[in-house]
Amino acid sequence: MLAPEASVAVDLTPSAARLRCVLICDLADSTALIERIGDARASVVLRQHDRIARQALVRHHGQEIDKTDGFLALFERPIEAVAFALDYQQQLRKLGEDNGLQLRTRVGIHVGELLSWRNASADVAAGAKPVEVEGLAKAIAARLMSLADPGQVLLSESAYSLALRARGELSPEWQARWCEHGPYRLHGVGRPMPVFEVGTAANPPHPPGDKIKARRLRPWYRWPPVYVALLLALIAAPLWYALQPTPAIAFVERDWVVLGNVRNVTDRGDLGPALESAFRISLEQSRHVNLLSELAVRETLQRMQDIPVDSAIDREVGAEIALRRGARAVIIPTVAEVGGRLRFSAELVEPHSRATVYAAWADGVGADSALGSVDRVVRDLRASLNEDLAIITEESRPLPEVSTSSLEALRAFARARELLNGSRREEAVTVLRQALILDGNFDLARLSLATIEMSRGDYEKAVEELRLIPLDNPRLSARERLQVDAVRAWLESGPHETYRRWKALGELYPDHLPAFANLAHVAADELLLFDEAFEAMSMALRPSYALQRSAHLSLATIELSRNRVAEAAGQLEAARQIDPEDSFFVFADVAFARGDLEEARRRLGEPAARAERPTSRYSRLLRLTSVELEAGRLEAARKLWEDGSPQGDDEASTALRHLERLVLASLPGASPDAEALAGIARLGATETEDEVEALRSQREFRAMLAALLLARNGEPGEARALLARPATVQTAQTHPINADLRSVLEAEVALQEGRASAALDLLQSSLRDTSLVLVRHQALRSALAAGDDEAARRHADWLLANRGRAIAEINHRMVLQPMNVRALAEAAAARAATAAPIGP
Repeated sequence: MLAPEASVAVDLTPSAARLRCVLICDLADSTALIERIGDARASVVLRQHDRIARQALVRHHGQEIDKTDGFLALFERPIEAVAFALDYQQQLRKLGEDNGLQLRTRVGIHVGELLSWRNASADVAAGAKPVEVEGLAKAIAARLMSLADPGQVLLSESAYSLALRARGELSPEWQARWCEHGPYRLHGVGRPMPVFEVGTAANPPHPPGDKIKARRLRPWYRWPPVYVALLLALIAAPLWYALQPTPAIAFVERDWVVLGNVRNVTDRGDLGPALESAFRISLEQSRHVNLLSELAVRETLQRMQDIPVDSAIDREVGAEIALRRGARAVIIPTVAEVGGRLRFSAELVEPHSRATVYAAWADGVGADSALGSVDRVVRDLRASLNEDLAIITEESRPLPEVSTSSLEALRAFARARELLNGSRREEAVTVLRQALILDGNFDLARLSLATIEMSRGDYEKAVEELRLIPLDNPRLSARERLQVDAVRAWLESGPHETYRRWKALGELYPDHLPAFANLAHVAADELLLFDEAFEAMSMALRPSYALQRSAHLSLATIELSRNRVAEAAGQLEAARQIDPEDSFFVFADVAFARGDLEEARRRLGEPAARAERPTSRYSRLLRLTSVELEAGRLEAARKLWEDGSPQGDDEASTALRHLERLVLASLPGASPDAEALAGIARLGATETEDEVEALRSQREFRAMLAALLLARNGEPGEARALLARPATVQTAQTHPINADLRSVLEAEVALQEGRASAALDLLQSSLRDTSLVLVRHQALRSALAAGDDEAARRHADWLLANRGRAIAEINHRMVLQPMNVRALAEAAAARAATAAPIGP
């Protein structure tokens, strides 16, 4: 019958595999020793042996797992295992000398993954070990031990490479000698393994001889017939190497690395994400090392069919991501408790071989020491990647100065980043606000909060957050300060200054690819500099850029604006190669530009294109309106807007309502709601104190467009009032699109007053290749009214040659697209009416 305690369930499931350093040692010829000196004396000597071994384990932070004639022990670092082996052998020699005996041990050391578990208390009481470890790493260490001759310390390649880099930590009195013995075939191991040794003056290194379960593989070059060939090769080698490029493993300035998830082997499960964010923040201060973004890592995982998206970024997964993204190295951080201290370490892994080429670590006391340890490890890694130490010292600041000294705030920030990566913005905002409660000076969290508010269209809240970040000495890195400047410029200073700020950021940090993407959007959407936009977005479109698909879609719109329809279609195909999911609006624009109206309707009719979000609804109806106008179906175009406007009193809902009314009023034959249009026009005169520049310019744009539609309907009063306002003039000075619209409005007022030639003159300064299509349309209307057929043909030819521009022009949420399509129809009619050959 079972004892009562035997019926209690015990978890005997092995823990997750962990990377550990395994050491197995064995006292050489112990049986012969007992036979020679007798049981009684041998028991005394062996007890002394066990005592010195255990004392050495304590000194070198080892953990005893098993004991027979020798020991099986685990270490956090291979250099500690080597130090134990050399110390243990030295003490063993002294013990032998004191007893007139020759005592020597064989030692095998390997780094690999192990499974561990605790035995049930009943089994331990019956004689079982408290902790069991198993795995191939244990077997390899045992094979190395059995291969070793008495007095030898043999290591695998993984253990040797890590220990060798830390050899300066060994005591000089041991006079350690490091040696490689070449490949050996170990019984039970699938492929030959290189074997290494750490010897001393007392135990000089030498190749171990063949054993029953291990034998040395003689290299082919020791065969006599090839000596002559080797001699020739030695002569030719210098020349051959001189002609070779830099090895792929060599890290050069501005190369990319992948950051793996922190392996947390402490009992504090919340440390991992916080320290991972800290590591990323600290490393991102470098201009020498580029860190692949979390979004790029996530997108790569989504394309890796055989690996779940939520997989931990460990050595294998990180190496695969690095190979796909063209990164040179993978960094695997670890946090552990060693000897009562909190240790943060990081391995630098070569992605092709998965081998660790460098390791750094730092110890501290308690969780509060972790941020300082992260800083020290990052500095060490940057130096190992050939970054100049003077630059590291000059340009980098401690983590508390560029982020926060509160680990709790950093933990909340890490959680917010996870939520953002999962597209859970509302929850991320809540968590970021909690981080700011914990540390009100956590400017990086505030910058993230402002960025989210901008993406939601709440510019006032974004500015409110940004203005709380001091400009003189914010707790941000140099790059992040430039980013704050650029975002604030867009919200408060206008597109020209924004363009300069993003350009400066890109020049100082040429691998901060979002800077080039933002530069491209400002150039194309607000400055109408399409060639510059194409160049900037092409700079962003590199393997390490997270939003490659979005970049191709943006390039398609830019190419369409450059009237390169075939090239735009090529960019769409490139986007589909990355992700087959359609981007319906851009695909519809390209089909429309080709004249394929049915394909454009099909794209816009897909269920995913019919999203109920107000902005998506507006974008879809706007494009369908343009398609119906092109087809001559005016009534169908007007009926598209019968379902009603967005509800809500916030700025975004109000703006969408106004845009929908403006589109409807711009349709041919429409009876515009003059009162509604006048209300929109008069909003141009309603300024509020400290209004965000981006909102003010958009409000002025809508007001001028409403006044233009009223003027074309024979009511120019609102247009005259707007043109007289100083604020309208000021906005036109800072926003090119508003300047163009103001010129059109001035020309339309002149046209309504019967001054057609004056209208043409008013437009001359705005007739540029980078002006709104609406300017050319107004010039065409003015030329026709003035009876200037030559000017009419010239402007009509320009419009017909710029069909792509007319369709793709962003302006203010593409509100002018239906008017641009109408301009194309009027250009074609004018071309036919003026009866002259179409120019080139």
